[in-house]
Amino acid sequence: MEQNASEVNADTNAQARRYIRDTYCARFDANGWVYADGALSIEVQEWLDGGAACAASDADDPATTMPCTKEAASTQVLDCALLHIVRRSEVREYIDRLETSDPVECDDGTALDDLGIP
Repeated sequence: MEQNASEVNADTNAQARRYIRDTYCARFDANGWVYADGALSIEVQEWLDGGAACAASDADDPATTMPCTKEAASTQVLDCALLHIVRRSEVREYIDRLETSDPVECDDGTALDDLGIP
């Protein structure tokens, strides 16, 4: 029996939800980064920040992973997707800490003051 488009979309959405739950939510919960109300701890964003790395190699050496370097006086562009579901007070402290070195903006155009759960 052939599936119609809405059944295919439902299957795809269910697979995506299962992947996100198993890959991210379970890890966040196991680390104590999910509050009882469902908000995420800022530690989730900091974990993601810690995963940012660049690969470098030359003709004589295999690729190695190292921290990415920032250009001087650049604006830090944040992936703000998760910051929408982190408590606003934690987001504000996080952004204030980042802004001590460079200006910060969201990749999705969200105003920094609109981030977080009140």
